[in-house]
Amino acid sequence: MTYDSIDMGFNLDGDIILGDDGDLFKTDFDVLIALTQQIHIRVKYLADEWSLQPLLGVVFQPIGDLNYEENAEEWKSAIFMALTHDGLVDSSDLAIEIAPLDDVSLLTVISVTVQPTEANNNATTLNVFGFVHLDERKLLFY
Repeated sequence: MTYDSIDMGFNLDGDIILGDDGDLFKTDFDVLIALTQQIHIRVKYLADEWSLQPLLGVVFQPIGDLNYEENAEEWKSAIFMALTHDGLVDSSDLAIEIAPLDDVSLLTVISVTVQPTEANNNATTLNVFGFVHLDERKLLFY
């Protein structure tokens, strides 16, 4: 599937970025930035945190220590649903890997297979890395 949409630029806090010319920054030079931003927004927040879009975000309530196997599978499932429920990412293009970092953190790698196009600089995969921390209960990107 192609993921060649253009969006305004946002930083990791969700604030709009202005370009060097003072105008809105656009992702037209690399369209996978728009998909990366959508993944950040959808996975960073818990469902119902945004009152205008209550379906935006993940549904995740860990039980006990974060890196119990059940919690890792639940986190993986929550990310999958957040990204596929409305077609943002096709389920056949999505791979999610989860690995414990310590007692309260899980490394999260989200990979999306994309069709190479000129607009995405002939990329074949988009990888997004982050970790979920038990106290935060949301994905922090790096």
